[in-house]
Amino acid sequence: VKTDHVNQWRSSFDEFLSQVDFGEVTWQKELESGVTHDVILATAAARQADLLVMGTTGRSQVARILLGSTTRRILRRLPCAVIVSVEGEDTREFCELVDGVSRSGVAQAIEVNISCPNVKAGGIVFGTDLKAAFGLLSAVRKATKLPVIAKLSPNVTDITEFARAARDAGCDGLSLINTLLGMSIDVR
Repeated sequence: VKTDHVNQWRSSFDEFLSQVDFGEVTWQKELESGVTHDVILATAAARQADLLVMGTTGRSQVARILLGSTTRRILRRLPCAVIVSVEGEDTREFCELVDGVSRSGVAQAIEVNISCPNVKAGGIVFGTDLKAAFGLLSAVRKATKLPVIAKLSPNVTDITEFARAARDAGCDGLSLINTLLGMSIDVR
């Protein structure tokens, strides 16, 4: 990666961070360049990471198990626990992904993202419909023996109802929360 590109990325990242209110959350900015899987592995080793959460990509071929090439390279060499986060467009796809992760042996738990508003046909529908959430999470629970963590949406009237539904569906834990819906108005 050329130095001018790295400097441009750092500048853009700094500008973005200056606009975010992190409240009391402690964080540290890092922007690294290099081969993605090598950088992630080196950072995890340097920080003596106990856990790495990896997302999934490419739902088109379950035979490739849901994992992109970067994720596969990392998982082969990672010396710590892994939670794989899955999202799907319907119950069948969620269950296929969960089954694939389970059979792969790479994860110690699965996070089921029912709240992602970026998923066309599923995601936010599951995350804001109590009956749909319960049905999906019950089906996912049957598809794996691994611990299941339900990632809930904050965009509901009473999130405790969804937490109870996740518990009743057999989930082992909750991940709170995903994207907050909102609006930004530029008055200029």
